Amino acid sequence: MAHTRSGSFPRCHQARASSPTNARAIAARVPPAVASFLLPSRQSAEGIAEQQRYVRSNTLQIVDRLTHGTYQDLRDALPGIALVQVIHVLDEESLEEALGVAPDVDALLLDSGNQRLAVKVLGGTGRTHDWAISSRIVKLSHHARVPRWRIKLGERA
Repeated sequence: MAHTRSGSFPRCHQARASSPTNARAIAARVPPAVASFLLPSRQSAEGIAEQQRYVRSNTLQIVDRLTHGTYQDLRDALPGIALVQVIHVLDEESLEEALGVAPDVDALLLDSGNQRLAVKVLGGTGRTHDWAISSRIVKLSHHARVPRWRIKLGERA
């Protein structure tokens, strides 16, 4: 269960789409009360909005940094669509990135990818990351009144 400002995303079965057309068909079958996540491949607000309008998911899980446009541009273009920003936990810069974007999104997802590589690794690695940094993100976000967090892989109580 991923926690957000307004509650929790329900646990759900993960369906992987091999094309935008398949993603659209999957999103169309998801009941409105269930979060349907689109992981867009684009990095511009305009391009992401275009992908979402085609697929029609109700949540965007942004797996990389926005290179053009802002989260507000996404909100303006896509009213009612939840924004989840993935933070690839690598080092202190990840902490700064998380705290910088948290006020602009509905939730953050802490993951073990690396978007700095020549060939980006954007999640689903099964690797763990630096739990000390993740813990600091959680603690500092609490004081900054930003969304609640959930560590995606390998969470420990």
